[in-house]
Amino acid sequence: MKLGKRTLAVKKRTTNRLADDVLTGQLVRLSSKAIGKSLERRGWTARKPSLGATIDGGGWTFAATISFVRQTSRDFPESSLEKHFADIQRKFASRARRLGWFIDGDKPNGEIPVAKTNGLAPSFEGAEAIAVPDDSPRFFAHIYDRDDQIREVMESIRTARDTKMEVRNHLLLFGPPGCGKTEVGLAVYNMLGPRAVKRLDATATTKAGAENLLLEMDTIPPILIVEELEKCNEANLPWLLGILDDRGEIIKTNARVGSVSRKAPCLVISTVNNIKKFEEFQEGALCDRFNVPLYFSMPDRDLLRRILLREVNKIPGGKEEWVEPALDFALNVERTYKARRIKAIMTNGRDRLLDGSYQAARCRMMERRTRDQERLVEFGVPGSA
Repeated sequence: MKLGKRTLAVKKRTTNRLADDVLTGQLVRLSSKAIGKSLERRGWTARKPSLGATIDGGGWTFAATISFVRQTSRDFPESSLEKHFADIQRKFASRARRLGWFIDGDKPNGEIPVAKTNGLAPSFEGAEAIAVPDDSPRFFAHIYDRDDQIREVMESIRTARDTKMEVRNHLLLFGPPGCGKTEVGLAVYNMLGPRAVKRLDATATTKAGAENLLLEMDTIPPILIVEELEKCNEANLPWLLGILDDRGEIIKTNARVGSVSRKAPCLVISTVNNIKKFEEFQEGALCDRFNVPLYFSMPDRDLLRRILLREVNKIPGGKEEWVEPALDFALNVERTYKARRIKAIMTNGRDRLLDGSYQAARCRMMERRTRDQERLVEFGVPGSA
């Protein structure tokens, strides 16, 4: 059996003491990614790193040594070992810098930049990160007719904070698109800040991506906001089930890294447009974890009018006379209730809404689209039906 070994010394500086399991987990995953499947097939593995920590006037310095080992049944030249290790070192360095790790010798005079840790830096930020300002209502002042939903959101946040994340009433904000769900989530983020809240887009978050993102963060915020959860691939959701459970943790297992877990008793706020589809995920297990369902109804004409009157006053030279014809066209012709679209009709149509020329132009486009769709179906163009 032929055995080859190389070691890599790395350092990281922070203003606060980070948990050893978090740092070790970062290095284990970085090592695994640096080896990759190609070199793994050639017999390369990484040993669990040894980690040490020292403190000085500038903060904490974490130093680690990682052993990379190649073991095969056949002989291999020393040049092959060096070439492979150089490739591992290059890949490790490119990823490690994003997490504040640097290979010894990368920086002149050994100067390692201090990684930001947002004040307190335990493995999990905890309830202490949730600082609700006295003027919290101002963050929601632009959201009309959602007072009941906002009150429930705030009560869930306060309950989680007051019980030190022991009682987490997860919130499911559901209803048709364009009804204020995302606006409420964004207001929570703006109110509490990035130390307390992490926003995720379920459509862009794979299982591996979400797990790695949360496992590699120096500190996990106590509140997670996940947008459009029903658009996520159902197979990508086990990481979220672990957080939603009473145990509140992330567990990742694969052949190269082994089992890695991290405490994450987060309060989860998710938005869903298609509730029927979401209720079928994990045979209902995921939906059941959200114990505070909040329905966001379609806005009626009066609410849309209030929104448009607010928006028209932001436009230099804006006229309140634009509001009613914009509403008429949107609700009766385009058949849309979405405030964003109706605001666009009003702000683009302006005075042309008053004489009907804007509406006529839009109708011509709609008629041509309908005609072309019929012709494309007739010609058998795929996707045109």
